[in-house]
Amino acid sequence: MLSGLSRIFIGRPVAVRCRQAVSGRGEGSNLRGGPSIAGAMSASAPRTAVEGGLWDQIKHRYDAAQASGSSAYTDTNTEVLCEPLGPSSASPVVPYIVKIARRLRGKPKNAGKRSASREEKMKNNPFLPPDPNLYVAQLTGTHSLVLNKFNITPHHVIVITDAFEDQEKPLSLEDFEATWMVVCAMGDSGLGGMAFFNRGPLSGASQPHKHIQCVPLPIATTVDGKGLEAPFETIIRKALGEMVALGGARVGSVDALPFVHAVQGVGASTPEVLHQTYGALLDDLEERLRGQWTREDSYNMLLTKEYMMVVPRRAEFIMSVGANAMGFAGSFFLGTQAEIDDLKVLGPSRVLGSLGFGSNDDE
Repeated sequence: MLSGLSRIFIGRPVAVRCRQAVSGRGEGSNLRGGPSIAGAMSASAPRTAVEGGLWDQIKHRYDAAQASGSSAYTDTNTEVLCEPLGPSSASPVVPYIVKIARRLRGKPKNAGKRSASREEKMKNNPFLPPDPNLYVAQLTGTHSLVLNKFNITPHHVIVITDAFEDQEKPLSLEDFEATWMVVCAMGDSGLGGMAFFNRGPLSGASQPHKHIQCVPLPIATTVDGKGLEAPFETIIRKALGEMVALGGARVGSVDALPFVHAVQGVGASTPEVLHQTYGALLDDLEERLRGQWTREDSYNMLLTKEYMMVVPRRAEFIMSVGANAMGFAGSFFLGTQAEIDDLKVLGPSRVLGSLGFGSNDDE
């Protein structure tokens, strides 16, 4: 099954050399400028994040939840599948990470089965109150941290608002305060975490209660234990370096990426600066996509210790393949044979350009 994927994607010798088997658990760019949880949880007296190392708390709670069955890890086979981002031999090659469930579902998510309505999801809100066995810590006076009950990446956590807020609302300063704590605390590598926010019906969002998800970096590990960066990291890092060297616009985009986006370096930032950056990225995209997209439409946001990126969405699926924000980090999860087959036909770059706005749509 996996080798079949590789044969479809990998048509050049350079890509064949790039293909790697990855643990189940696991260059060039042109820059363009441009009722509350606290009350519900009081009986269990949850620790605050400052009472112990937050990363240690995450690992301890995750191990306990896995042992008790409170958290379910989806076993996957994972491969790195490399695809050039252009026809030239000098075009950067992206090592897309594709995780395939070892037990495939019968049908893709967008085929036949009725999705739960917003009202049904509100009635069955998993965050109000959260499962005590998944509760990690009280982050701030307004936000808590819980484990993702169904995870394909170990230590996948979710920042949630203590009182109900709608996922459709833009991210607030308080959201960034809590999220930045988690991003900076995560991981054993010093790389921190990758936070992501799915806003709108086309973004891959699954719950109407406001939440921001976070996974530790690196996002995958080879069979020999080597960590793998998120697939676009090298390209984005180089572009951000060019931005600094040129002294150009603070908000930019990377021509090599196959989807419209806005990105900005964050470095040693603060929640206040992150909130301002978020607004600037949305401003930039509204200007560039005038008449096609506004911040009231669907989008994905990604945040690491190095950068923030916002990607506007125009589709939830292309054929059977969909993605949330992690797709725009270069990481796909496939749960059915139909999704595998469709990704073979389309290729990951085309999928991202169709779910978002293709970077060459106007050419």
